[in-house]
Amino acid sequence: MKYKHQKLTGDRDIRVLKLLPCGRSRQTPLTCELIATPLSHSETKSSLRLSYEALSYAWERQTPDRVVICQGKELLVTANCEAALYQLRHRTRSRLLLIDSICIDQNLSQEKSQQVQMMGDIYQQAQNVVVGLGEDSSDIARVLAPRFHIPQSRQPLFVPC
Repeated sequence: MKYKHQKLTGDRDIRVLKLLPCGRSRQTPLTCELIATPLSHSETKSSLRLSYEALSYAWERQTPDRVVICQGKELLVTANCEAALYQLRHRTRSRLLLIDSICIDQNLSQEKSQQVQMMGDIYQQAQNVVVGLGEDSSDIARVLAPRFHIPQSRQPLFVPC
């Protein structure tokens, strides 16, 4: 059964993806939940605000054809998104991520427009921003590794900013 986004009720509501842990095997299928939460105004420092990380990566011109299980239903994501989720998933604890290609209902133009207008606040209020730089190359890893503690690998490269 295909996942369907729940309607956001507040003018400043966003969805945050709760990426569930993989357990012992990194090959465990990706599972998640989407949580609706109000985005506080940038001048408000609310202690009740949900703490999340924002993921920035290239997803345009890709067809969502990879399956993630979201609240027991199939959610299609792009190959880049799938790679990011596998790399960012923890073994024993959940991780809260704002991934616009998933958290914004791409079938609703009005929602997309409203969410895009809030992107500055969304990224500003993120605890951390993770940037996808594409396929790892030795040159990229060599330059960034000392600053961001990046392991040497041939996996897609995602670094915290």
